[in-house]
Amino acid sequence: SSVRELDLDAVARIDPNEMRYEWFEHVLKAAERPAILSGTINYELAGANEWRHEPSLAALASRLERFYLAAATDGAPHRLVEGPAAPMSLTETLDLRDRTDASWRPTQELVLSQAEPRAGTLFVTEPFDEPIDLAGRLRGELDFTINKYDVDLVVTLYELRSQGEYVKLFDPPFTFRASYARDRVNRRLLMAGVRQQLPFQSDRMVGRRLSAGSRLVLALAINNRADQQINYGAGDDVSEESIEDAGNPIRIRWHEGSFIEIPSAAPSPNDGTALNRRQ
Repeated sequence: SSVRELDLDAVARIDPNEMRYEWFEHVLKAAERPAILSGTINYELAGANEWRHEPSLAALASRLERFYLAAATDGAPHRLVEGPAAPMSLTETLDLRDRTDASWRPTQELVLSQAEPRAGTLFVTEPFDEPIDLAGRLRGELDFTINKYDVDLVVTLYELRSQGEYVKLFDPPFTFRASYARDRVNRRLLMAGVRQQLPFQSDRMVGRRLSAGSRLVLALAINNRADQQINYGAGDDVSEESIEDAGNPIRIRWHEGSFIEIPSAAPSPNDGTALNRRQ
């Protein structure tokens, strides 16, 4: 069976009703926990056909792989590289006054023949030599200069298979407001025209085994979906902003200090998965 064009592993097809009764036995009669809920964090590693269990989200983040954003200068795809990239200034511009695409909606399929055109600027790793297990929350730090006081950003992760298919690693994409990235309660506006760094961390976790020969793809975009609140970057209460506050187009220059960190799950015994790339 499949969900939105993505094949399901056999162990992912569980009986929630039976599990519910087992959980009641555990809570009310001190029976053993259901095996599938033996940890605090329980997840099915998609593509590996197995359930894994951890004591906390922090335990999942004990193995991190860092990739820096690197701009291509020869027309090739932009890269995700292991070491700090060479100095770069990759500019992205978006005019929020242009609403000609207001009817656009993202595709619902999880497996695509190409990255969605509106997904944003793409950054791609080298192919992996062996299967790798990604499990945990995406995090990173953006190094950039912007001409506004705020912006809503969209981060999408794909597995680019060797056959050319793009598999979404979480859906919907991770969307966040820059002024609340550091603190969900207290707003902290950006500094217009000043190079700055912004740490971020996704709300949801990834849990998938990437096949040998696959690449990891990061898409980074400015959010301007018509069915979501538009942040025009004026620095006011976004709920009170209107298209009249858009002013000049948003212009972001991404710098070489930008990176993402991907939790890499420890291989199962005798599994042999490793985080190696082809040279």
